[in-house]
Amino acid sequence: MNIKVLKAALAGLVLSISGFANAGLIFVDSWHVGDGAKWGDQTQIAYSGQEAAAFLFGGNAEDYVISTISNVVDDINFKAWMDEYGLGMTSIPYAQDFKNGDFYISGVKSALILDNSCSDRYSNMNASCVDQYVNYAFIDDGINTVAVPEPTTAAILVLALMGLVSRTFKKR
Repeated sequence: MNIKVLKAALAGLVLSISGFANAGLIFVDSWHVGDGAKWGDQTQIAYSGQEAAAFLFGGNAEDYVISTISNVVDDINFKAWMDEYGLGMTSIPYAQDFKNGDFYISGVKSALILDNSCSDRYSNMNASCVDQYVNYAFIDDGINTVAVPEPTTAAILVLALMGLVSRTFKKR
C-alpha cells in the first residue's frame, strides 16, 4: 500500500473541506463592549453579541456571526464578550446570541453596554483595557454559502483510493 498517495489524498480532502465551515463570511468591523451607552441609561436595552452588531452596523442580528478572537474568518468562535450590570466584565465569553434580559437590573449582561469594568461609569476606559474585550462581527456575503466540494478534489480523492485498492489486490 502506498502511504504517500493515501496521505496526499487525505491532505487534499482536509484542505478542501476546511474552508467550508465559514464559507461566505466576511469581516465587518469590531467593537469594544464599552462602545455603547453606560448601564445608568435606563432606556438602553441589553444586547446579545449579534444584536450589538446589528445595532452598530445595520441589518438583522441573525445575519451576523461574532468572535472574540480576531478578525480572521478561521478564528471565529461564535462567542461575545459581555459586561454584567452590577458585577462588571464576565471572565469568559458567552454564546453570540446569549441574552438574559432587556433592561438594566442586577445580573443582566450586554455585549455593548459598559458597567464599571475597565473604567468607572462616567470616565473613559483605562488604557489597559482598550484592546481587551473586543468583539469581531462577520456577515454572510451571499457568495459560496453552500458547502459543495470541488469536483477536482473529489475526483483526486476517488482516484487515489481506487489506486490503493487495486494495488492492494494486485499484491495478493
